Amino acid sequence: MTSLCCAPAGDATYRLVLEAEPESNVLLRLLEPFVIHDVLPDHLDVARQEDCISVELLFRAPEAIAERLEARMQAMVGVRDAVCERAVPLAQRRAAGVAA
Repeated sequence: MTSLCCAPAGDATYRLVLEAEPESNVLLRLLEPFVIHDVLPDHLDVARQEDCISVELLFRAPEAIAERLEARMQAMVGVRDAVCERAVPLAQRRAAGVAA
């Protein structure tokens, strides 16, 4: 499984944020594509709002798999919106701020 400690060195960290219908089995359906692609999320945050749930996942994977996961989420029934972006580690952000 891909995780922070055992992911190949070339894998980047991605942040996938989505909004979905507040259904009882939505989390199970959201995690299924990660199982299919053998990706273990490093962080999962879920917040229930009045009319939806907000989900944030951090994971490490090759770019092609991150793109496939984003596409799967965007096409999934019950998902209102999904955006995946490359996550910049805090240490790198600080270094860039110091250099700028």
